[in-house]
Amino acid sequence: MFPLLNKIQKMKKNNLVERIYLSFDDFGKSEKGMLQQEHLRRYGSIRRFCYGKVLDFACGCGYGTFLIAGNPDVIGVVGVDRDKEAIDWAKNLSRNLHFPCAGSLFFPNVRRRRNGSS
Repeated sequence: MFPLLNKIQKMKKNNLVERIYLSFDDFGKSEKGMLQQEHLRRYGSIRRFCYGKVLDFACGCGYGTFLIAGNPDVIGVVGVDRDKEAIDWAKNLSRNLHFPCAGSLFFPNVRRRRNGSS
């Protein structure tokens, strides 16, 4: 009737402390979620040290910039990235933050490869 419950009871009888049965797809989703949480945690941990005007260099899609702007000691945040697509996404995230696409300004000696990456 309850196959998972029966499986757990068998595991307890065999003194198995922990078993997590994941498919490769489930594992991939879990790993991606962990990486995202870790990245957000890093921004959350530095946010408390920010004050005044802040430059978020290589801001990507802007979620870290958005988190930093939540600190009441921060009076302004500019998120800069060279990827126009990421900057366009960031601009849609928050209209109150400034996101210039500054590839050539900050990376004058970096040449773009033909596929668009550097």
